[in-house]
Amino acid sequence: MKKQFFAASAFAFLISFGSFGQQMGRVKFEDLRKPLIFRISPFHFFDRSLQIQTEFFDTKDYKKSFQLSVTGTYRDDNRISDLGFSMELQGRYYPRKFSVDSLPWVRNKAFGLYFGYGVQFGFNEYEISDFSQNPFQDNLKINSRWATPFFCFGYQLIVGEALYIDFYLGGGLKFNNVEYEYNDASMNFEQYNEPSIFDRAYKGIIPKVGFTVGIGL
Repeated sequence: MKKQFFAASAFAFLISFGSFGQQMGRVKFEDLRKPLIFRISPFHFFDRSLQIQTEFFDTKDYKKSFQLSVTGTYRDDNRISDLGFSMELQGRYYPRKFSVDSLPWVRNKAFGLYFGYGVQFGFNEYEISDFSQNPFQDNLKINSRWATPFFCFGYQLIVGEALYIDFYLGGGLKFNNVEYEYNDASMNFEQYNEPSIFDRAYKGIIPKVGFTVGIGL
């Protein structure tokens, strides 16, 4: 008798849960996706830079977008002067769309995986006056003009129905036209200089990693 009672209770619970799920499934989802997104990159603050991104979606199916980014760099103190500007053009393709989530208990959220490709180009003037680690006593100025074609993979989502968060990982190839200026023309600074990927004079393969936060309009 007890077994029959528990079986009937379990059956009734399953029917009730299924009916509740169907009712929840009929909830109308609010589409929070916006055709225009403004974002900033917190990582650039550590480099004395400010990067602002604007992404424009094709609202027909939210599978494609175009992104424009501008970055300004400024540092001027007794030791280092670092001034620069860059621009980035990027196309994005979302294989499964930038879509609204279909689960009732997380409705009004949206997310999407994407593949990005594009080019970044800019210029920079970097001057250093502290050569305690070098055989020079005079100021050195490095002028660079560069372009970097790249690709990346990313994940973008809406949090709290308003905040856009974007993570990306990829790489590119940096072509850099570098000029060195210093007072003693007899010295060849380039033979002492082996720049890392963080230096303004770097040339070669470079990673593209980071995240941005922003709002949609």
